[in-house]
Amino acid sequence: MKVSFKLCILLPISMLLLHLSCQKKSRMDIWNSLTEKNSYIEFPNQLEITDHYMRAGSVHNTMYKNSARSILWEFVGPDNIAGRILTLAVNPKDTNELWAGTASSGLWKSNSGGIGENAWTNIKLGFPVLSISSIAIDPKNPKIIYIGTGEVYSHSNTDGGKHNRLLRGFWGIGLLKSEDGGQTWKFSINWSNKAFSCFWKIIINYKNTNIIYAAGTEGIYKSEDSGNNWRIILPKKMCNELVMHPLNPDILISGVGGLGGDDYGIFISRDGGNNWKKITDGGIPNGRGRIMISINKNFPDKVFAVLSDSLKTKSLVRTNNLFLDYAISSIPNFSTYQGWYTKGIISNSNAKSLMIGGVDLFVDRSGNYNNFYRYVIGEIKIHADFHDIIANPLDDEKLYFATDGGVFRTDDFGINFYSCNSGLISSQFYSGSFNTTGNFGLGGLQDNRSAIYNGSLSWKKTHYGDGIGSWISRSNNTIYCCSQNLLLSSSKDFGENWNTLIQDENSCFVSPFKVSESNESTIYAGSRFLYKSTDHGSGFNKIFNTRDSAFLNAIEVSSTSSDFILFATIPTANERPSIWKSYDGGKNIDNISSNLPNRIINDINIINNQEYYICLSGFGTPHIYRTTNGGQNWIPIDNYLPDIPINTIWTSPFHPNLIYAGSDLGLYYTLDYGTSWHNYTPQDFDAVPVYDLFYTKSEIKLIIFTHGKGVYKIDPFEIITTTNNSKIERHSKSFLSQRLPDEIIQSEGELISLEGKTIRIHQGEIQSNLAGLNYGIYYYICSLGVYKILHLK
Repeated sequence: MKVSFKLCILLPISMLLLHLSCQKKSRMDIWNSLTEKNSYIEFPNQLEITDHYMRAGSVHNTMYKNSARSILWEFVGPDNIAGRILTLAVNPKDTNELWAGTASSGLWKSNSGGIGENAWTNIKLGFPVLSISSIAIDPKNPKIIYIGTGEVYSHSNTDGGKHNRLLRGFWGIGLLKSEDGGQTWKFSINWSNKAFSCFWKIIINYKNTNIIYAAGTEGIYKSEDSGNNWRIILPKKMCNELVMHPLNPDILISGVGGLGGDDYGIFISRDGGNNWKKITDGGIPNGRGRIMISINKNFPDKVFAVLSDSLKTKSLVRTNNLFLDYAISSIPNFSTYQGWYTKGIISNSNAKSLMIGGVDLFVDRSGNYNNFYRYVIGEIKIHADFHDIIANPLDDEKLYFATDGGVFRTDDFGINFYSCNSGLISSQFYSGSFNTTGNFGLGGLQDNRSAIYNGSLSWKKTHYGDGIGSWISRSNNTIYCCSQNLLLSSSKDFGENWNTLIQDENSCFVSPFKVSESNESTIYAGSRFLYKSTDHGSGFNKIFNTRDSAFLNAIEVSSTSSDFILFATIPTANERPSIWKSYDGGKNIDNISSNLPNRIINDINIINNQEYYICLSGFGTPHIYRTTNGGQNWIPIDNYLPDIPINTIWTSPFHPNLIYAGSDLGLYYTLDYGTSWHNYTPQDFDAVPVYDLFYTKSEIKLIIFTHGKGVYKIDPFEIITTTNNSKIERHSKSFLSQRLPDEIIQSEGELISLEGKTIRIHQGEIQSNLAGLNYGIYYYICSLGVYKILHLK
């Protein structure tokens, strides 16, 4: 199928620096102009975005209920690579009970402290929630649990990381509450009408558990009746941190700051949040990153805070008397280039050791906090990029770490570490590729490099950084992998060694490349240029320079001609998203955006020289379009689909009516060119972002790459429908030709062999046509659905 990669960044760091050196505009000016343009294209009517998302979730569930079927996706892994974890919580009365909130696979629970095989269970919420950013367990009644939803690092926008690395994350819908240990959930704060919202921290008053505080993108909220009613007590944007004094629950300390925030600093309240004081004396610097805060329960007036700018750590602030006075010291750049993103700080029981997580992990055991040791991540076998560090409530030496690569643990405050990821299926794929037989595959993961599938559920990591795209050669033993900002490499020994083919950092974060199926010596890649190689990547030429330096985010090449290409560009400050076409390998290129809406094009599918499909991101417009006249005009075909970004599209090579589409909520299909759509997402998923689809010709499987739940296979033709589409069933058994149901025998349609040969069947002639065929498996596609037939002769 394709390696047309949908996901990109509007503002890579290298381009920021280039602009700063050549322009008088400040970094903030550039950031705002591009973010506003992207927000307008992706998210018109921003205040209604989450409401769109909730309504889309309702449509998604209604489609499923109307379909009344049991769907099975075959899980193919990886079971050994976990994805981004945002928050952790331990049951204070049963410390074996560990909870984890993930970036895009919802809520998880372990009853063994994360230890052992298959230690985790996914908790269904009943809401279309992908990201869980905070968890709080009632210390008196642990059956009562609150969770904050969403992963939002900028007050102005979030887009799943598709177009801007700094806008990584998914929408939140508010704060949810369970009173039965997580079996059922209900709204405590309903933010289904707020765009780009999340709650980063929830604190329960340990003396009076009716009092709860929740800090997030809109400020700090307080409830005094167990979450039934809330009022805002600190109306500051981007309240990313909140801690409570261990002896006096009326003393609260908050860290305020982040991208798009309206203030920056440490705020303290001594009266339960009624009044707040900003700690400004002593030269605490301003910034745009997160503020980490930790308070030591054994020395309750001792507080540590790490302040960051968006791209680096700035300073350590510490006090022994709740900020009556304090010290500011310079420290290593813990956050490096991710001051907006990473978080984790904790001290041990005697407050002599301080551990801080940024991109890497650091510890100071001197008691002076000026001699930090940087762990070598590869040696301690823990993943980088920290999002939370918590201690066991009964043992301060036992720590849990939430990272971009799952959950890790130490029982001796950082002397020894081990993984707690068995059963935590949360890997975030951007895209992938398989060979024709389906026994070898490659996939690119968020901050987990790329990974190789060899038939086992345990995949092997390869290549570098954030895995973006991949391709497996059909003609030789070459495989290709691309990491962030168009670092494209090839390997002839199945990923043991890599040869760099091209790198262009002035490109999308998740940048596109495509190997021609009909002529594998031809490769296209995109930055703000369209690159082409005709020698398997040994050399690349620039064949197109986009207008206004727009970045390419999707490329597709015809399966029958290496010269026929389509590609898409994302918006800039002066240009709208566009789709381009060339019949001659890039010598002549035409804009065929025509009547398309002003939305980012995520994926492209070419049927022939005149017929193409595209899918779009954003809200408020159609999301799937078809043209049959080479792009002169486009027809929307997403009737009754949820109003949700569509990430990928696949069309059947055997039957043009059959189309699959992957969205932020799940997978859909149509048998009638999009006149009607059906949900093909398993029941046990609240929501699952489907980012890429890949078809294996010999195996006849559609591979589903999800951004949060790993990889799956389905038989795309094993669908049987009734004429009114009121009932859909899945049949795993084959039908003998002489035992076909009468209504199928009397129907008309198309009989397709595994080799792709198609025979038109007129009404009542299926049996006579089968009689003349060789032994084998065939698919019969008619108005009643798709039948898999085992023909015995």
